[in-house]
Amino acid sequence: MVAAQPQHFPRRLPTGMLLALAVLLSLLRFVRLGQWSLWIDESLTWADAHHGLGTSDLFNPLGYRLVTSVAALCGGPTDEFALRLLPALAGIACVPLCAWAFAPLLGRRRAAWAAVFLALSAWHLFWSQSARFYTLSQLTTLIGAGLALRGLLHGGRVKLYGGLLVCTAAATFHPSAALLVPGLALGAWFDGTEDASRRRRAREAFFVLVVIGLCLSPFALRPLLHHLGQKPSPGALAGPLHLGLTAGYFFTPFLGAAALWGAVQSWRRRDHDGLLLTILLVVGFGAAFSISVFAQVTAQYLFVLLPFACALAASLLTGSQGAKARSPRIEGVLVAVLVSASLTNCAFYLTSRAGERPRWREAYHYVDEQREAGDLIAGMGSPIGEFYLGAGSTDLRHPRAIEPLGRFYVDGPRRWRRDGRRTWFVVRPQWFADMRAEDAAVLREFLQRDCRLMRTFELSMKGRDLNVLVYLEG
Repeated sequence: MVAAQPQHFPRRLPTGMLLALAVLLSLLRFVRLGQWSLWIDESLTWADAHHGLGTSDLFNPLGYRLVTSVAALCGGPTDEFALRLLPALAGIACVPLCAWAFAPLLGRRRAAWAAVFLALSAWHLFWSQSARFYTLSQLTTLIGAGLALRGLLHGGRVKLYGGLLVCTAAATFHPSAALLVPGLALGAWFDGTEDASRRRRAREAFFVLVVIGLCLSPFALRPLLHHLGQKPSPGALAGPLHLGLTAGYFFTPFLGAAALWGAVQSWRRRDHDGLLLTILLVVGFGAAFSISVFAQVTAQYLFVLLPFACALAASLLTGSQGAKARSPRIEGVLVAVLVSASLTNCAFYLTSRAGERPRWREAYHYVDEQREAGDLIAGMGSPIGEFYLGAGSTDLRHPRAIEPLGRFYVDGPRRWRRDGRRTWFVVRPQWFADMRAEDAAVLREFLQRDCRLMRTFELSMKGRDLNVLVYLEG
């Protein structure tokens, strides 16, 4: 008899090398960090940190204080780099924390792959380079989830309830972090495991969360009720459709398909750890879609769930000890597709898509260079224009250098014509959709009939109009 020849499979990357690769890729958050213009929410971070913390409309003052405090440490006039420094550092820290959080669930190797997928997410790159609080919220939830998972899987009430408490505290950076908390307990309760003690711990934790939630509901419902009042849903079907489309775009079809296949495979193989992640994501997405029927919800409110989608996709791969081994060829194709698609997306983000920000800074600086003494500047995104042209002003919601133009200032053209001053207009065409149809028609007609298009600041991005136009009256 001829001895069977041993099969030689492609050598897999060691876990330590994978983790090092993930950390190295996380440093992309510093690439061109200060190059992109501020966008509207970033300018409002700066404004509200100085003038809005005492109002009842802000439910996460801690995030504002931390972002602006770190910016102040940079010294000199506050710029884009300074405002984005803390979110970028938090985004970098999320990557190794992702590997740590999911290690007890997936094993070290698959958890390291989850960290690689997170590091290569262009969506994660965007929020890491935004002067907002989403990476701070995600960072906190990863710490809490890592502790809670260790308590759920291996016992220990201190870890379990300490982790759930940390996850809940993440809502102080953004209320959307609360979407994660019930899913952790429900996932461990209904994941089909035969470990009775694990189910008992999860059941106990869920009932504790219900009691605490009922006690805190008067406080917890305030942000939700405020959001319902400020941003009602455009329709019972339109709201969920909008959420689904934006989530599909930002999670990306490749990661979404891998996570969905991971959920199917977990069900077929009775993989309890994969089922825990699946239930957690279903609960989080389900809660967001339920809210979207009544209030506008976009994908950014699901950002806290991104690492869990990465972990579910990584559950398809071979574990640290080779358990649940897949075909090396299939595994290689899966990794190659996810990594190459994500790298390409990041490359476009950092080059032709210019950080996915409209070129507001260039537009307002162009007007500042071209205007004559006495000229009036009117613009959409007036808080951004005030940040750049307001000589250090912090009250960006009440600009003095820029006349607001847009949804709440549609009578401007009529007043400016009586004023007799030469006027520059900075316009983002996509924002006409936010205005009433009649008002948008009046403004468009005024710009086309009485103004000259002086400059177009284009930004090539399929599916989104990020162009900014500059007009001059006369």
